[in-house]
Amino acid sequence: EALTLENEILKGEGELVMNGEAKKGVLYYSTNVKNEDQKKIFNGLAVSSYSNTDKVEVIQSPALDRDIPLNVKYQYSLGNKVSRFENDLYIDIDWNKAFQDLSMEEDRATDYYFQRKVKTRTVKKLKLPAGYSVTHLPSDMSKVFDDFTFDVKFRQIDNEIHYQNEIVVPGGIVKKNRFGVWNECIKELKQIYNDQIVITRKQ
Repeated sequence: EALTLENEILKGEGELVMNGEAKKGVLYYSTNVKNEDQKKIFNGLAVSSYSNTDKVEVIQSPALDRDIPLNVKYQYSLGNKVSRFENDLYIDIDWNKAFQDLSMEEDRATDYYFQRKVKTRTVKKLKLPAGYSVTHLPSDMSKVFDDFTFDVKFRQIDNEIHYQNEIVVPGGIVKKNRFGVWNECIKELKQIYNDQIVITRKQ
């Protein structure tokens, strides 16, 4: 996604690509509803949480074809992702917050099955507005195991902030004896999600 800031409104355009079981689920729901409800489904996929004053528009509805990836192109203008305190702007760049609530209950008796291989990848580039510099970026996270991987990065490259979030569970399963490690990863991930980018107007 490519994002810009205009008068504290976060504007962007992006593309969502889905494969495998996740795509099948969306196809099932979207082909069994009215057109206006189908539009809401795709809008919700593009931007998971937005208010009535925000604008989310799918500019290319996907071809509902089981043989190719589901591809949605969209634009948005969001007013609730940026807050100001004096010369500082606090920006929430990832509102989907993948997996943030997926802690495992310690007393669960069985392994956790996703019913599919998991690979989610979010990439965003935020162009800094003129006159602002970066004063805080959330922490990175890199946890690489055979059974799951969490990789989150924030970088400033020239006048852009680059954000990448990739979570992979190649076997589609979290074993019960790995719940403790998994939960520590989710705890660290939530701390990153609860942090914000801070940019400051130059004096």
